[in-house]
Amino acid sequence: MGEPHAGGSAAKPDHVPTLEERVDTLLNQVILLISHFCESANKSVEMATPDDEVDGFLSPKEERERDEAEKGKAALT
Repeated sequence: MGEPHAGGSAAKPDHVPTLEERVDTLLNQVILLISHFCESANKSVEMATPDDEVDGFLSPKEERERDEAEKGKAALT
């Protein structure tokens, strides 16, 4: 119970990381995670467009607002 977890391996590592090395590793992992999250958020915003509406998905109020906005548009003939 008092022994450190060896990750399922019976062999001891040659180099035991110092606290500073472990903090650096964790910091690098957090930075990488944040960068992946930001990239993912940017891609999802780029993919979503306001014209991607599904019929029946809007509430009655939103449908009325959309219809009123459509009436205000000029029609090209």
